[in-house]
Amino acid sequence: RRLSPLSQAALAGFDVESAAAAQHPACALLPAEADAHGVATLVWHRRRPFHPERLYEALEDLTCAAARSRGRFWLADKPDVLLHWDAAGGALCVESAGPWLASLPDAAWDMVPPVRRA
Repeated sequence: RRLSPLSQAALAGFDVESAAAAQHPACALLPAEADAHGVATLVWHRRRPFHPERLYEALEDLTCAAARSRGRFWLADKPDVLLHWDAAGGALCVESAGPWLASLPDAAWDMVPPVRRA
């Protein structure tokens, strides 16, 4: 697709594909300093997925508890899907971020972008 001259000037020197790969929800890193600038990080590790109905019932409390939240999670009724959570100001977006790498057969790993495999 060809960009307009204005778009080309705005993106000069900016690698759109690299930026998109770096921002993939599966590749997002947690903040380095949990207490810097009033930011707190909560990492919830569990060996079991969230129960869909119980998560749905807790959504209002979860989205109102913080001004901004994001992360990855696992639902029991979607065992192979990496779900991405992005909430701000009471609005919530949950979407698929692709498969969990552990759910892929070895032959499919070649189709996964290198930044995600790392």
